[in-house]
Amino acid sequence: MSDTARWAIYYAPARSDVLWERGIAWLGRDPEDGREFAPPAGLDAQEWTSLTATPRRYGWHATLKPPMRLRETRLEDELRQRLRAFAANRTPFELPPLIVRSLGGFLALTPDAKSPELHRLGEDCVRAFDDLRAPPTQQELAQRRQTGLSPHQDALLARWGYPYVCEEFRFHLTLTGRLPAAEADRLQRQLHSWFASALAEPRHVENLALYHQAMPQAPFRLVDRFPFLGTARTN
Repeated sequence: MSDTARWAIYYAPARSDVLWERGIAWLGRDPEDGREFAPPAGLDAQEWTSLTATPRRYGWHATLKPPMRLRETRLEDELRQRLRAFAANRTPFELPPLIVRSLGGFLALTPDAKSPELHRLGEDCVRAFDDLRAPPTQQELAQRRQTGLSPHQDALLARWGYPYVCEEFRFHLTLTGRLPAAEADRLQRQLHSWFASALAEPRHVENLALYHQAMPQAPFRLVDRFPFLGTARTN
């Protein structure tokens, strides 16, 4: 394994979920089996390729523990073992309904209501595996800071290697790169229609997905899923 490889802990819908089917078809790639898809009907192929290029590389997901290099390449097995144990101790919980929304200039699916369980899961994932993370390089830090971080976000970047964690965490499944406002408005309506059948269905967060990027600019692959095995307490 290369020392430039990165690992990430994501939420990924179950393969049987229509949200998985619509998401991978929209982005044009299945990160689990490598299949590629043609552009959705009615979209110019070149335009679609451009607007989905970044989320396609990262794969269909919502970030919980952001992509990280491991302190040592030998820690891959430990990451898997600890992730398996971490997931086994968690209880599935309901995911709030999702809607298409603009986030800082890109479009994403986000929960339409607050979820303490979801926020807790994100923060727990960030903290539980951070001792395995190699510190970011000065170049990586500089690239993050080019986006204009707040002082608090910069402090999170210094501590956790990523600025949008803990209090700044916002669960989302990315659909596009950054777009002009007029284009985002037009595409938002189309995406609402594209995902309508998926958004109408209730679903639970019931596993964690481990994604792997073999080298810089390579696509992320979903390499394993770890189910939640805990059971809810009853009075």
